[in-house]
Amino acid sequence: MLKPRGTCVAITFHSLEHRIVNQVLNSTVLKHRETGVTEDMIRTSFDYRWKSDGKVIKPSQTEIDSNSRARSAQLRTAQKLV
Repeated sequence: MLKPRGTCVAITFHSLEHRIVNQVLNSTVLKHRETGVTEDMIRTSFDYRWKSDGKVIKPSQTEIDSNSRARSAQLRTAQKLV
């Protein structure tokens, strides 16, 4: 449902969720360039191609102090290529 070049954002709170999102978003062209894999070969289980920088945004210490449940939150972003 995401348009080409649209940005997908996922917030996870549990290690199993972190793993699932990480596996989908890390199937990127950037990670496989050195192995000779082309963009056409890279597909996720959702049949999308993603461009992800692999960075994870975590809550600041101030936010954790005001909301202790936030300590496990992670935000990841990726751009749909096609």
